[in-house]
Amino acid sequence: MMKLFTLPLCKGLFDVATSSSGMGRFLLLIAFIAFISLGLPDGLLGVAWPSMRLTFGVPLNFLGVIVIGITAGYVLSTVFSGKLVALLGIGRLLAVSCALTATALISYTIVPAWWMAMLTGIMAGLGGGAIDAAINNYISHKHRSLLFLLHAMFGIGTTLGPLIMNTAINTTTWRSGYWAVGAFQIVLAVTFFFTARLWDDGARIEEDGTASKATPSAPLRETAKEPIARFGVLFFLLYTGTEASIGQWSYTLFTETRNVDLNTAAFFVGAYWGAFALGRVVSGLIVRVMSEHLFMRLSMLALVMGALLMMLNVNDTLSLWSLPLVGFAVAPIFPSMVGSTQDRIAPKHVANTIGFQIGAAGLGAGVVMGLGSIIGGVLGLEAIFAFNFFSAVVIFALYEIMHARAQRDKAQ
Repeated sequence: MMKLFTLPLCKGLFDVATSSSGMGRFLLLIAFIAFISLGLPDGLLGVAWPSMRLTFGVPLNFLGVIVIGITAGYVLSTVFSGKLVALLGIGRLLAVSCALTATALISYTIVPAWWMAMLTGIMAGLGGGAIDAAINNYISHKHRSLLFLLHAMFGIGTTLGPLIMNTAINTTTWRSGYWAVGAFQIVLAVTFFFTARLWDDGARIEEDGTASKATPSAPLRETAKEPIARFGVLFFLLYTGTEASIGQWSYTLFTETRNVDLNTAAFFVGAYWGAFALGRVVSGLIVRVMSEHLFMRLSMLALVMGALLMMLNVNDTLSLWSLPLVGFAVAPIFPSMVGSTQDRIAPKHVANTIGFQIGAAGLGAGVVMGLGSIIGGVLGLEAIFAFNFFSAVVIFALYEIMHARAQRDKAQ
């Protein structure tokens, strides 16, 4: 079985290496590094916050205010990412976005007042959202099969972030952690600035080496009227929200409502995120031995079955082992749905739709977990298991609707 996965991976990476020019491979490497850097700030904030809040003299729960600011900036920049790419080009947009992110990270360490830190959070979201949408657009067009691996890089960033901040706090202060990552973002901004033309030229070259015709981007309002775009927004909002809800609520639910041992619950929640990371890496291999559509159906079926087993709680062992099953199942959904956007909607709407979808993903965790909190407060925490199952079923249904509409549109 391991050989079945390892050989396609090596072949896939070899195909990219041999089919791309030396400069193309260089740009691909930069994109992967940029996605690692995109995950770093997410990993920094949680570890830094207990120290940061003492510096600013605010309560612990004010972390939510910064997160809201980051989310607002993130959603705003992703929604307009298609227009920004058309206006600036991919390379210049990435350079500006990295510079904006670097400015935000360093500003956290020097602003004297809490309200300035809130504004800094918006700035960080603006930069991060634009980087996310622009690179997803580029890789989905140029190297679609590597989208799974690209998103695994984000996981590496979120893993390294806490380690960097913890080291900074133990050796100096929380500020040095932000300075280190901010300096890295500056290096990326300079790199994108000097390679801006290469990114824009690369976006206009097809994989067979021929020049592609530039497709004008449709007005945002026109794209927003497309049913597929609307279904996509709802899908991404529910998917990322359900992914976060299962990951964030499971420890509390298993320990508080089912009296599972604390260490056991912690192990299986860790297994959920471990299976998620593994799934991101091997998904690109699996789609080389089966169709992506079949793989997505199986993944969503596994998500529904895992959520159902957790809700029914036939026994604790089966419920707990459902966590890594769900983690592996949800891993390929985000990159696959981003990459297949171009299969579902007209070319002039692709860039806008990807931006809409990533913006919805940014909102998903807050919206869905907020709804879960309300349901848990009214009906009891155990009801969150049922809510997660219901969300999983709706996600599967939305996927089937979008796929059916795309097939119908192709047939016409």
